[in-house]
Amino acid sequence: WGTSLNPMSSSKNNNKSPAKNPFHTLVAGATCGTLDTIFMPFDTVKTQMQIHKYRNMYHAARSIVTVNGLPGLYYGFWPFLIQSSGKASVRFFVFENVKHKLDEKYNCSTNYPIACNISCGALAGVIEAQIWTTPTERLKILGQAQAARGGFGGPVTLKTLLRAEGIRGLYVGALPTAARQATSVATRFTLYEPVRSFLVKKFSPDQVCLS
Repeated sequence: WGTSLNPMSSSKNNNKSPAKNPFHTLVAGATCGTLDTIFMPFDTVKTQMQIHKYRNMYHAARSIVTVNGLPGLYYGFWPFLIQSSGKASVRFFVFENVKHKLDEKYNCSTNYPIACNISCGALAGVIEAQIWTTPTERLKILGQAQAARGGFGGPVTLKTLLRAEGIRGLYVGALPTAARQATSVATRFTLYEPVRSFLVKKFSPDQVCLS
């Protein structure tokens, strides 16, 4: 009835990454990114240590809390939340869709799995950086930079930044950010696939997919 009985053809098709609902991919990515806010205090401390001179991580955290209390560790929270959820959405959306298109034409997941994950991950990282990460990270860091200065006066917002520096102010450090995200995302997805496959085989006898 028009169904291929060729086992080799069936096996080849089964190795291709299945098309995923774009909306589900965006929501899943946003959910993962939102969970990053749990660890925001570490990011705030890191940013402060890069901007100011502190003896160590504890010294930086204590200084922030002394001046602004615990809320100081969450300066720039909304830009951080928007950045984390948005960039994860874009990252997974681009990766899954580009990989699916390449699988349809070249079956890259089977024939060139490492190269496929590296190239799709790098492209996802570059697009993520230009569309989302660079402008939102700029706002986040400017907000975090106030954490040890005392007070909530003069908050950095999109409106104030655009007024002071124009659209270019949102894209300061765009190229280094793109390079960082490209290498980071490519590495993550290159490791993600084999680790996930190993865990599925190890802990799921019926090989149920964890995605």
